[in-house]
Amino acid sequence: MSLNELVAPLGRVPLFADLEPHQLMALVRAAHRVVFQPGDPIIEAETAGQAAFLIMQGDAILHDPDLPATDGAALETFTLLGEMAMLIETDYAATVRARTVVRTLKFTRAAMHELMEHDVAIAEHFVSAIAARLAPVAEELRRIDQLLAMQSAHLSASIEATPC
Repeated sequence: MSLNELVAPLGRVPLFADLEPHQLMALVRAAHRVVFQPGDPIIEAETAGQAAFLIMQGDAILHDPDLPATDGAALETFTLLGEMAMLIETDYAATVRARTVVRTLKFTRAAMHELMEHDVAIAEHFVSAIAARLAPVAEELRRIDQLLAMQSAHLSASIEATPC
């Protein structure tokens, strides 16, 4: 695939959606093309992540260590694996293996940091996109905190009202 042919699919990835065409082209130029053979690990759970991988072609399987042993979940083309690893130091949460030959674009943290230094709008875009995803999580945690506080208050009131 030529660089131009890689730009359009990149725009369909939620984290990259709404970036300008020239920014998507800069992402494509910063990426490395990596091919994995059947059975190869693309990312491995509990290892330090240095990059994200975008599946461009092929079939991969997700193995989540927190779920019961299964054959794993099939991943679609244009799935971005380990996206946080291209932005911050983190460990991969799951293992993904190639089921067939898998062609990927690899976005290293070093390349992404350099790109964001040259185009601050890309960094701002990532911050906004990730914050938007985390907002519902934060709201749910607030709701749970309120429920726990109410239960704790009820339990305290019940204990105080119980004669000794």
